[in-house]
Amino acid sequence: MPQSLESKESKNLELARKVLIISSIVVLVGLAVVLVWFSLQILFLMFGGILLAIFIRGIATWTSRKTGLSRKWAISLVILAIVAFVLLFSALFGMRIYEQVLKLMQELPGSFEQFREMLKGDQIGQLLLKSGPDFGNLLQKSIRNASSFFSSVSGIVFSILFIFFLGIYLAYDPDLYVGGILQLFPSSKRPHIEQALKSVGFILHWWLIGRLFSMAVIGLFTGIGLWVLGMPLAFTLGVFAGIISFIPYLGPILSFVPVALLAATIGWNMVLYVLILYLIIQMLESYILTPIVLQRTVMVPPLLTLTAQVLFGMAAGVVGIMFALPVTATLIVLIKFFYVQDVLGEEIDIKGVG
Repeated sequence: MPQSLESKESKNLELARKVLIISSIVVLVGLAVVLVWFSLQILFLMFGGILLAIFIRGIATWTSRKTGLSRKWAISLVILAIVAFVLLFSALFGMRIYEQVLKLMQELPGSFEQFREMLKGDQIGQLLLKSGPDFGNLLQKSIRNASSFFSSVSGIVFSILFIFFLGIYLAYDPDLYVGGILQLFPSSKRPHIEQALKSVGFILHWWLIGRLFSMAVIGLFTGIGLWVLGMPLAFTLGVFAGIISFIPYLGPILSFVPVALLAATIGWNMVLYVLILYLIIQMLESYILTPIVLQRTVMVPPLLTLTAQVLFGMAAGVVGIMFALPVTATLIVLIKFFYVQDVLGEEIDIKGVG
């Protein structure tokens, strides 16, 4: 009898121990999820630093091959070139862009009122005003949000500096951090994981180069096209279109709204001309620029990109929307490596592999 009681107590203690372990694991996982959720914006900024490091090392590798410089010196040269370009661009165009942005923020409310008056003079326009949402309130809220965004200079500067310095540290010594990640896995798995990380780096490098090239082309063509059409603030609107096109699908829509409102103050013909210009530029990107980029990167379906932009935007705001596509592309590569290939046993076709 005492032995039976002792055995029963032992089983109860063992059960309690298992329950305690499971409960602790659940609590720790929950805390980790909460921590990740509330630090998503910092994580996306870290991803921006990784992108910058990949870009710097890619250019530095090419520079080192062509000039015979060591990798460290080539990286230093690329960083100095980036800083010089930013300073030169700011010195030449910074004040002009700043003044035109302020002017644009002042003119948009009046442009929208003129747009509403034009709609009131048309039957279809009156129907849109009655059945549609209150765009006046939406515009006012958007302008207030934009003003608060631009007024929080400290937050913007912190984000830029965080990405810049993290990118420099990673560019100079990526093996230190990659090696730390590999140490978390069994030695037999490390070559495969290292290959997956190299493939991600290859794809992100060419995606970023393609994206920057597309941004330059879109900004240049938009600015020239608006200038030819006689639109005010053509230079700033072109720069804005180029920068915001970093965000696929949503970027062109966001860049078109202020242009359309300003065009409406000139007349419906100008709105039509601007719309045709934007459609031509988007066709150029979709059918010429994007296929060139996809030759060295992965295809992310538009629906998946938009879904990721919405989810990441809800979680991390503007930063989440900006980096939604490269993060999604990274996840696709990792899923193909560690699920499609390793679990399902199927062959995968990813650029940079082999």
